[in-house]
Amino acid sequence: MAEPSIGSTLGGYRIESLIARGGMGVVYRATQLALERPVALKVIAHQLADDEKFRRRFLSESRLAARLEHPAVVPVYDAREDDGELIVAMRLIEGGDLRRLVDRQGPLEPERAVHLLSQIAEALDAAHAAGIVHRDVKPHNILIEGERAYLSDFGLAKAYAETGPGPGSGASIVGTVEYMAPEQWRGERIGPAADVYALGCVLYEALTGVVPYARKEAGTEPELPRGIEAVIERAVSKDPADRYASAGELIAAARRSQADTPAPTLVLDERPEQPTLRLGGSPEEDEKGVGLSRWRRPIGGALLFWFLGGVGVLIAVGALIVSLFNDDGVSVSDPVAVARPPLRLAVGPRTVWATSAVDGTLTAIDPHTRRLVSKRQVGKGVSGVTIGAGSVWVSNPRTGTVLRLDTAGKVTARLRLGGSPGAIVSGGGRIWVADEGGAGVTAIDGPKARVIRRGLAPHAAPLRLAVGAGGLWVSSASTGTVRRIDLGTMAVGPPILAGRGPAGVTVGHGLVWVANSRSASVTRVDPSTHSILGDPIPVGEQPGGIDAGTEAVWVASAAGNSVTRLDLESGDPIGSPIDVGSKPGAVVVGPEAVWVANNGNGTLTRIEP
Repeated sequence: MAEPSIGSTLGGYRIESLIARGGMGVVYRATQLALERPVALKVIAHQLADDEKFRRRFLSESRLAARLEHPAVVPVYDAREDDGELIVAMRLIEGGDLRRLVDRQGPLEPERAVHLLSQIAEALDAAHAAGIVHRDVKPHNILIEGERAYLSDFGLAKAYAETGPGPGSGASIVGTVEYMAPEQWRGERIGPAADVYALGCVLYEALTGVVPYARKEAGTEPELPRGIEAVIERAVSKDPADRYASAGELIAAARRSQADTPAPTLVLDERPEQPTLRLGGSPEEDEKGVGLSRWRRPIGGALLFWFLGGVGVLIAVGALIVSLFNDDGVSVSDPVAVARPPLRLAVGPRTVWATSAVDGTLTAIDPHTRRLVSKRQVGKGVSGVTIGAGSVWVSNPRTGTVLRLDTAGKVTARLRLGGSPGAIVSGGGRIWVADEGGAGVTAIDGPKARVIRRGLAPHAAPLRLAVGAGGLWVSSASTGTVRRIDLGTMAVGPPILAGRGPAGVTVGHGLVWVANSRSASVTRVDPSTHSILGDPIPVGEQPGGIDAGTEAVWVASAAGNSVTRLDLESGDPIGSPIDVGSKPGAVVVGPEAVWVANNGNGTLTRIEP
């Protein structure tokens, strides 16, 4: 099938001119005839569109991407199949991509680079809160219009990742070699940390003009502000747990060092433990395929197949697909004694934090060894705990306060909210606190530790909170509803019926998932239609704690002493319920494991998917 010609019509769009050509397809400037609206129209390459599995995944992930509402995400207007062509229409961003900007103007000044990439970081954090991992963050996917930056191609990488180069593939992943995290190359399950790694690479390239690991080819000596060099080194740590907990934290750290004196740098210079990729070489080189040197930039549009330990690898215009088989089993730890229940949890890259209202303590647990690192008194009655703006935050309904602590457990700010602050989450650079007495939701500026808004609806306690799909979602057990609060404007949306006795809420795969304690079920709310999607999903008795990862939603059943996994796409249970400790409550998905607070005996259980 021939490519659309300039001036022709495809799916209600008139092709005006060519914008770009890449491994996944061609992007045109087009006009949507029905609305006379200019759009960027991507037509997917035939070798991908002809694959039935890819086609299904592409349409599914494009619909998911369309639900992700954020000012720095390129809006998706339309995604469908038309006369054998897979097309996706997006907002037309004038100005080109970040790589083109650097090529045209040279390396960016640190202040400008941080300003532009801070917008991308916010978009990534919003996506991660919604259970979406981009997987292919790179300068070519960052579009610049004036001083606004937009992240494009959400969903396309995941659609690519869910297929493989041929029949018989197991799970597979995708990325562009210069920006790919080590765990992506190894074919492991990836999470937000992979996007943080890629963003660190993009920051390096924006500031130096040099593609990661290509200094010799560039023939220049890159320089970075000294503090930012350390920031990038941490962002691209080999171990995901050593990286920043969020994209926003990475950029915040870079902003603090943007005025430092530039100096020559060797960060992202050589990576000897990674294989060399040879494209367009001699047949003898292609047959060998892999050396033990370092990454080299892909050249041209050649395709190369090689086999390493029985694993087939396809490289096409900078995209790398690795097909591996995954084990769906889980590993469940013995319970770890923490404190007297009830417990509340927050999980960071290096520490699991647990509060005990009875003991008045905040306990730090090493996520790898499961050993208690420290236990500090923070006040009897302490309740919720969250991580945000580089700090740990705890709420206390007994004293009407919220404390901000550093990662060593030292109190750095004490906010007197009054009332009964309970459930607490972070998102959009703010800390959100629900009042247990019916005073609504309070918004706190995270970096400045000051209250910026009080009394946001809803007011019908008890309330539970979750961030994702571009907003803060608040469930009310007494009214059986959820409401959305915009993370930026703080505008409150209308109540949406969600089920009987919502006791927990999370966001994943672009949907809001609500655990209903009175009906032993989970419902899914579609943010775009403000209605329940499908039938309630039966789970164990007395569900409450619920959290979404990148592959599943985890729901605790207090009466069943178990946790149920639900498939993110279908909502179907995965395997049998997982036995944990007594009366499980809070459930939190961490970078490497799922943590469960057992409120029958004050212990934690670690589940490795």
